[in-house]
Amino acid sequence: MVVNGVLLTIGMIVKNEEKWLDKCLSAIKPILDNVDSELIITDTGSVDNTVDIAKKYTDIVLHFDWCDDFSAARNTGLEKARGEWFMYLDADDIFESCDNIIDFFNSGEYKKYNSASYIGKNIVDHDGHFALNKQPRLTKILKNTRFKNVVHEVFTTYGAPKKDINDIAVHYGYLYENEEQREKKTARNRDLLLKRLEKEKNTSAFVYVQLAENEDNPDEGLKYIEAGIKNAKRLNDISMIPLMKHKSNFYLLKKDYSNSLAVCNDYFRLDKVFRPGVLTTDMEILAMKAWNHYCLKQYSEAVETYTKFFDIYERVNSGQLNTADSDIMIIQVASESNYLSHVVQFLISAEQTGKYDLADRFIRKLEITKYLEGASHIDRLIDAEIKILTHFGFDGTNEYIQKHDEAGITLFIKKLEQVLFYIEDKKSLINQLKMLPETKDKSKIYEAYFSGKEIPAEQINDRSYKNDPGILMIAMNTGADISGLLGDDSTELINCAENGYKNYYGFNKAVDSYDVSGIKNTADLPAALVFYEACMKSTVGFTSPKPGVFVILNANRLLEKFGDIGIRIQNESEAVSDMEKAAVVIGNAAELRKRKAYKDCISELKKAIQIYEPIAKFVSDYSKEVLNEYNDHIRSAEQGKSEMERLSAQIKSNIRGQIAAGNIEAAAKMLAEYKTLVPGDNEIGELENEINCRS
Repeated sequence: MVVNGVLLTIGMIVKNEEKWLDKCLSAIKPILDNVDSELIITDTGSVDNTVDIAKKYTDIVLHFDWCDDFSAARNTGLEKARGEWFMYLDADDIFESCDNIIDFFNSGEYKKYNSASYIGKNIVDHDGHFALNKQPRLTKILKNTRFKNVVHEVFTTYGAPKKDINDIAVHYGYLYENEEQREKKTARNRDLLLKRLEKEKNTSAFVYVQLAENEDNPDEGLKYIEAGIKNAKRLNDISMIPLMKHKSNFYLLKKDYSNSLAVCNDYFRLDKVFRPGVLTTDMEILAMKAWNHYCLKQYSEAVETYTKFFDIYERVNSGQLNTADSDIMIIQVASESNYLSHVVQFLISAEQTGKYDLADRFIRKLEITKYLEGASHIDRLIDAEIKILTHFGFDGTNEYIQKHDEAGITLFIKKLEQVLFYIEDKKSLINQLKMLPETKDKSKIYEAYFSGKEIPAEQINDRSYKNDPGILMIAMNTGADISGLLGDDSTELINCAENGYKNYYGFNKAVDSYDVSGIKNTADLPAALVFYEACMKSTVGFTSPKPGVFVILNANRLLEKFGDIGIRIQNESEAVSDMEKAAVVIGNAAELRKRKAYKDCISELKKAIQIYEPIAKFVSDYSKEVLNEYNDHIRSAEQGKSEMERLSAQIKSNIRGQIAAGNIEAAAKMLAEYKTLVPGDNEIGELENEINCRS
C-alpha cells in the first residue's frame, strides 16, 4: 500500500490538442480506473478546447508559460507527482491496449524493475506505413529523477533493470496535415537540437542521431550522420549503431543501392566496441541489405540475406533477442508494416534462382493474416505465391489460399482464374478450382471450353456470372449470346471491361472479334454500349496480362462495333441517351465508309463528337484512319490513270510503227482494239486518216 501518495502518476504536456486529446485520454482511462494512479496535465498555452477536455479526466490541470524547453514543462508536472512511478506520453499517443501496463503494476511485477518502456508505433504517412521503437517512458521516482534535454526529453534516472512492456501506443505526431505544418515542426526541433549540440558534442553523439531523424532535407541529414559517426568513433559511443542504420537508409531512399549495401557491410564489420555480438539492430540492417540485393537483381544474395533476416526477425519479435541498442533504435525498414514487402521480394528472389522448395516451406509456415493491417502488397504477394504454385502443378493451392483473410481469399481465386487463360497446365489448375466452393460450378465451363467441348447456352448465359470477365470472354469466343452476362449497373460494366483488358489474356481479342448481332435481347443493347465504350478506353496504355507479351491495340474496330449496336438500336427501338444517338451516327458513318463515301463519313463523325464528347478521342482516331483510306483511294485512282496514259502512248506508238512499215492491216486491227478500250482518245481520228491514206 502506498502511503500519502499513489502507485503511478501519468504526466502530460499539451497545447492545442483538441484533435487528439479525448482519444488519448479515453485510451488510458483503463489505467486510471484499474491502477492506483493519478493524471497530471500541464497546459502550455492552449487557445482551443484542450483544457476543457483535460478536465473531463482529471482535476489536476497545471499551466506553464512556454519557454522552448520541453523538459522544463514536463518537470512542472513531475514536481507535483505523488506516485512511486511516473509515466509520460503525448496527446497524440493513442494506446491500442493498456492491459500489460495494468498487469505490470497490479501484479506487483513493477517491484523488480527501476524503469519500463512501451512500444511506439509511429505512423509516417497517410498510407498507414509505420516505424516501431521503444518508448522509455516509465520509471521509479527517485530524489534525482528529472527530465533533461530541451527537446526529445528523457528521464535522468531511466536505467536497469528495465521491463519492456508490449502495449502499443500509436503515435500520430509525424502524420502532418500539410507541408507547412511539417516544416514548422522540423524547424523548431532543429533549432532546439542545435542548441543541445553545442553542449553535448564533446560528450555524446546521440544528438546527431536526433538531428538526422528530424531533418527533412536528406543531404543535410547525411551531414549530421557523417559528423555523428566521426564523433561516435572518437567517443566510442553506441550512437554509432543508429547512425550507420540511418546512413544506409539515406542511400536506400535515394535508390543508391550499391552505397547503401556498402554501409550495411561496414556495419557488420564494426569492432566489438560498438557491436560486441548479435544486436537487435542487425534485423534492420539485414532488411536493408536484402532490399539492396533485390533491387540490384542479386537474387541469390537476396535469398541468403532474407533467410537470415526472417530468423532474427522472429527472435526479436518473440523477445529472444533484446539488446541495449534497441532503446535508441527506430525499427523502420524491418517494421511490421514492411514485412510483406520483404516476403514478396524474398519469394521473387527464390523463384528467380529456382529455390521453389525453400519458398514453398516459407509460405506454408507464414502467418499472413498477422501482417495484413495497412499492407499494400497483397497483390504482389499472391502473384508470387501463384508462381510458386505453378511450379508445383498447383498442388496445395487450397492450403495457400486459406492462409489469407476473406478479402485475400477472394483476390487469390480471381488471380488463379486470370492465370488460367495463359498458363500451359490448365488441367491441373482446373482440378484445383473444382475443389473450391467458390469456383466449383464455374470450373465446369472452364473444363469444357479448354477441351473444345460445346457449352450449353443456359450454362454460360447465367446471370449469376454477369460482369465476370472470364466467363464473358469464353462466351464471346464461342459466339454465345452475352445478354445475360451484361449487368445493368454502369459502374460494374466499366469495371468488367477494365478488369478484362488488364488481367485476362485474350480478352481484347474476344471483344474485337465478337459479332454484336449475337446479343439477342434488345433491352441489353444500351448496356453493351457502356461496355464497348469502356473497352475503347481500356485500349489506352494497354499492357498484355501475359508476362513477356507486347501488344498495341487500336480502338477503331471497337468503335465500329459501337456503331453496329447503334444501328440495331435505331432499327429495333429508339435512341434515347446521347450515347445511343452518337452510336447511331457512328453506325451510319461506318456504312458510308464501306460505300467509299468518305466525305459524308467524316461529316457524320463530326456530328458524333458534338453529340457525345466522351468518345471524342476514339472518333478522332477513327476519322484519321478514314482520311488515310480516302487519300490512299485518291492516290490509287491517280496512279491507275497514269499507268493507262503510259499504256495508251505505247499502243499508239506501235500503231504508227506498223503504218510506217507498211503493215496497214495489222495497224488497222490494233487501232480497232485500242478504240474499244479508249473510245474518247482524240488521236484515234488522226490515226484512222493515216491508215486510210495508205490503204
